[in-house]
Amino acid sequence: MSKNENLLVKINEYFLEHHIPAIYPENTELKNLFQVSLANIWKSITHQKKRDLHATEVSHFFVQFFGSDNINKFLAESAINLNKKYPQESDYVELYNWCLNQYALFEKEYLNTEHINVDLLESIYDQLMKLIQENQENIISYMGTFRKKFSSHTIHEINSTIIALMFAYAKEYSEERTKTLCMASLLHDLGMLKVPDDILNKEGKLTDEEFNLIKSHTISIYKELKLTKLFTEEVLTAVVQHHEHYDGSGYPQKLAGEKISDFAKIIAIADAFEAQISARSYRRTKNRYLAMRELMTDVKKSFDPKFFQTFLNTISLYPPGSLVQLNDDSIGLVTGINKEVPMRPLIKILITSDGIKVNGKIIVDLARQNHLYIVYVLNKSEYQKKN
Repeated sequence: MSKNENLLVKINEYFLEHHIPAIYPENTELKNLFQVSLANIWKSITHQKKRDLHATEVSHFFVQFFGSDNINKFLAESAINLNKKYPQESDYVELYNWCLNQYALFEKEYLNTEHINVDLLESIYDQLMKLIQENQENIISYMGTFRKKFSSHTIHEINSTIIALMFAYAKEYSEERTKTLCMASLLHDLGMLKVPDDILNKEGKLTDEEFNLIKSHTISIYKELKLTKLFTEEVLTAVVQHHEHYDGSGYPQKLAGEKISDFAKIIAIADAFEAQISARSYRRTKNRYLAMRELMTDVKKSFDPKFFQTFLNTISLYPPGSLVQLNDDSIGLVTGINKEVPMRPLIKILITSDGIKVNGKIIVDLARQNHLYIVYVLNKSEYQKKN
């Protein structure tokens, strides 16, 4: 077996070990073998950091067999061409932080000049949609982490908009309708920036005067945005109505039922859910299950049941890694999501209904096992007590 053929064997062993398809080039000439190896990595993997890692490892094989002459240079040149041919997957953390940073710039410009930078909002919309289309499950988990770099208002506006857009994506709204919802969501709490910090951060009970000042943010920003003539009435209506309650107990107009716009109903749910799952400087985040349970106690009063049910079907309450207890008292780990029925995920049983620890692999698909359902989400300390 020639040296080049030995190298090919080494490369394929590495590929198979890392779940990358093997290659079988007719031409095993050194340069061609390197090109085919790199192209195989780029075709098989979309995450750039993983591409770079595997490309570096494969390059080491060539160095071991033939020395380091021009290998690094050729790798760099090939990577540029391959990135054009096979675009990389976006890094959802970087993309999410970019959106936060751009919205912080939007807020700063607004506070300093009262200018509404629509171009900046539209660029944020484009990237938020990319996040949702490519990394929906990852980003809904990541948004719960606390970031000191950004204000709670910046985080809240971006997070609640992501949640609202997930609703639109699930309902297959048109691009125009989705973008309108996004603009309304990105603007819905802009008026809160004019409320003094000492009132927003007050630990004790607000006076009637202070509470009325907070409630006025919906009307004040509605009037301000209307004067700009930059937004449709649909956007403005959602902004002014997002604190209305389904039973008519909200503000500013005490509207009820179908008198509240659809977009305002969506933003109201997203706004409330985000407030539950996001970490703040003064409290930890709640998991999705506890957050949703909190909202469900208020659903008949605050939210349109029809929209809330869609929201419930859109957000996975039991992301992979959740420890759950089933109605037969067995305990398991969520390993996968059934997109059609997100409330009924795949469960790896850890402890049986008889309290026996499972050593093997027992996977239960709740979508197929109708007699079983999740009754509780456990934290790690609760699981350790039961284990």
